[in-house]
Amino acid sequence: MQALHRKAMKGDLESMYKLAKHYQTGNEIEEDLYFAFRLILFAAKYNYQPAYTELGRCYTYGIGTKKDEAEGYHLLAMLANNSDEEALTLLRNAAMSGNHYAEYAMWVYYQSNGDYESGHTWLEQSAGKDNSDALCALALYYETENDPAQAKRYFHQAAKNGHPYAQMRYGLLLETFADYKSPQNKEAYKWLKKAADQKHPHATYCLGNFYKTGIWVDADANKAFEIYNKAADLGNVDAFNRLGEAYLYGIGVEVDNAIAFRYFQYAAEQGHPKGQCNLGVSYLDGRGCRQDMPLGFAWIMQATSSGDPTVFLILENAGLDLSRIIEGYKMSKQIQRAVADDRFGNNFDRIFSEPSHSIVPIPPSESSNGK
Repeated sequence: MQALHRKAMKGDLESMYKLAKHYQTGNEIEEDLYFAFRLILFAAKYNYQPAYTELGRCYTYGIGTKKDEAEGYHLLAMLANNSDEEALTLLRNAAMSGNHYAEYAMWVYYQSNGDYESGHTWLEQSAGKDNSDALCALALYYETENDPAQAKRYFHQAAKNGHPYAQMRYGLLLETFADYKSPQNKEAYKWLKKAADQKHPHATYCLGNFYKTGIWVDADANKAFEIYNKAADLGNVDAFNRLGEAYLYGIGVEVDNAIAFRYFQYAAEQGHPKGQCNLGVSYLDGRGCRQDMPLGFAWIMQATSSGDPTVFLILENAGLDLSRIIEGYKMSKQIQRAVADDRFGNNFDRIFSEPSHSIVPIPPSESSNGK
C-alpha cells in the first residue's frame, strides 16, 4: 500500500485511481471518501479514462462530494458516447428506473449518436417530470419546428423553475417594440433581470441595453455602462463591443479612443460582426490606433460578410460608402500580406464574385436591433 501511495503522490494516474478505490472501500486503509473523490477528479482531469466513469458515479450518488445527478449522468452520457459500456449500463438502468436526470442524459447520448427519434422519447419523459434542461431542449425543438407557442410554453415552465437560460429566452420572447412601457415588456424585464441576477451573460448584456435605450426603464448611461462591464466580466462578447462604443462616444464614461479600440479588437477577434466593423472603421480613421487602411478594409469586409444588418448601419453612421470600400479593398495589394495567415477565413472570394446589392441589405432602424 505504501508503494502504491508513493507512486500516486508522484503523479502516476493509474496509481491514483487504484488508491482512490482503496480509500472508497476502506480496504487496507482507513476509509476517506472525500480524499478518494479528489484523487479520481485529478486523474479524470488528466484524461485517465477509468476515472471518468467513477467520477460520474461519485457525482450521481454523492460519493465523497456534493450530489449532482445532472453532472453525474451527463458525464456518463459522454462516456457512453465513447463506447464505455459500463457507463451506458449505469445510465440506462437509472433512466429505466425513472430518474429524470438520467432520462435527459439518455437524450444527450442518443442526440450525439444521431438517433433523434429515440432521444426525443427520453426528452419528453424527462420534461414531463419538470426537468428544466429537458424543458429548454424541448422548447428549442419546437422553435426548429416553427411552433413559437409551444417554445414559449416550455421556456416559461423552465423559467419558473429558476433556470437562467430559460428566464432569458422567455423574457426575449415576451419582448415587443410596439409599446416600450407595456405590461408585456415589464414582464419580460422581470424575467431577464432574474436571469441577470443569476449571472447569465447574455441576460446581463440585455439588461444593459434596456438602461442604454430607456426600454422599460428610464435611460441611464452610467447604469448601462456598469452593467455592460458585468456582462463583459461574464464573457459576453456583445458587451465588449458595447463598451467600445461607450468609450468611443462617451456614453456613461469619458471618451477614450485607445480603450475603445482595445474593446473593439477583442470583440472582433472573437468573431463579433459589429466589433469587426467598428475595428475596421477605427483602423481607417487611425482612431485609437495607427492608421492602417488595408487592415481596416479587411475587417470591414469580414463584418459585411456576416450579413448582420446593423453592420451596415455602423458604416452609414460613419459616413462610409460601402461600394468605395469594396473598390479600395480590391485595389489594395498590401491586404494580401495582411491576410496571409488566413486570419479572415475564405469568404472574400464569394463577396467579390457577387454584385454589391446582394450583400448590402437595407439597414433597419437601431431600435429594431437593439439586442
